[in-house]
Amino acid sequence: MPFDKRSIVVRDFWTCQTCHKRVDQDKIQIAHRIKQDKTQTGKGSVAHIAGWLRDNDYPDMSVTEIVAKIINHPFNVCVTCSSNCNDAQNIFFNQENRDGLLKKIMDDIKVQG
Repeated sequence: MPFDKRSIVVRDFWTCQTCHKRVDQDKIQIAHRIKQDKTQTGKGSVAHIAGWLRDNDYPDMSVTEIVAKIINHPFNVCVTCSSNCNDAQNIFFNQENRDGLLKKIMDDIKVQG
């Protein structure tokens, strides 16, 4: 289930999840903890996720499904107030955190059906 910006902002109480300052409506950014690929062509993070799914016996997903169901999953996004705070949310290069979040997301997808 992809996120919608309003529900993420409300969930995060209009608060930057990095520096914990209240964020004005015109300054809100939505950070992806497992980063988005700039082109969404199946390279970078999408390719890593596809390999992780195979290695962990999850069903294959297309690039479009990975972006919609994992990259844009509510667990993978949060409110930030600036580019610096947005960058600080990126856990892609931290294997333990990244893979833990992928498992949490896949468990949620399984529950959602």
